[in-house]
Amino acid sequence: MLEFTEVDKKSFAKFALAARGHNFLQSAEFAAVRADRGADPKFFAVKDGDQIVLAGLCGLYGASIDCLYGPVGEANPAAIKAWTAGIRAAALRFNKIFVSIDPFFLATETEPWQQNGWRQLKRGREERISAIFARPLPANPNEWFDSLDRKMRYEIRRSHKNNLNLRDLNYDELPILVGVLQASADRQNFTSADLNYLQTFYRAFEHSKDYHVRFVVVESEGSAIAGGIFVFSALETVHFLGGNSARSLELGGMYFLLDAMIRASIGQGIPRFNFFGISTDNDSKTIFKRKWGGTVETYFGAWALPVHKLKFLAWKIKQAVL
Repeated sequence: MLEFTEVDKKSFAKFALAARGHNFLQSAEFAAVRADRGADPKFFAVKDGDQIVLAGLCGLYGASIDCLYGPVGEANPAAIKAWTAGIRAAALRFNKIFVSIDPFFLATETEPWQQNGWRQLKRGREERISAIFARPLPANPNEWFDSLDRKMRYEIRRSHKNNLNLRDLNYDELPILVGVLQASADRQNFTSADLNYLQTFYRAFEHSKDYHVRFVVVESEGSAIAGGIFVFSALETVHFLGGNSARSLELGGMYFLLDAMIRASIGQGIPRFNFFGISTDNDSKTIFKRKWGGTVETYFGAWALPVHKLKFLAWKIKQAVL
């Protein structure tokens, strides 16, 4: 008999790190980031006896229980049904209007969720179709480099001839990375992560045993031109955030950065590099990540489970006019 329950951080962490669909966004460390951003984190699970089969990090946030990523584990029809019933009951208990999962479900795996009352959520005019870009890594860096096409190999070699320098930042130097991220945001017209977010992320993972986070910049003549956050774990390296300046486009700063991070992953025996993105299939970012050997996995973006249907409808209308 499957049972939905809240579990402690230690039990959740042990399960989530090794579960199918593992991602650092489903980690006890990231719960601290969520708490700092205004959500009250909860670790929910579906158990079969004493064994967890499905679990997710969620947060009480505004009008919803917000499950940023997941859940992870064996998402079979029985587990999905138990999860749905349990989290609906939790939403009623906490007086929430709906439950959201943002993101993702593979497009080929959404039918069981739809059958249990979940629906794709459009926030106002925004329809979120997401894609993760990842590639397996060989044991030898030369084998990886040789797998790239001729133009990519040329761009990487060119970047190494431009006197660029790779540097890890400490906590006090995070404003440098904020500047790089903002340069990309200004050029491409999106909102960048702020300093408080980077500081919270740094503190949350600073002493982690399962994840090693690097805040890295590429410098030219002492000035940062590209950079990002990279999360290393036993299963994969995730390029979580990144950006570059116009000067970086001239000097190949992002080629230099990703080359270094992929080689570092291979050196640590990490089997997969996750370029981690949300985009459309022919977006410039998609095309760039494909050139590195990344593959596209199409996901439905945000999903909602209404609890109070009329209040949920009113919430959607409000979001549409904002």
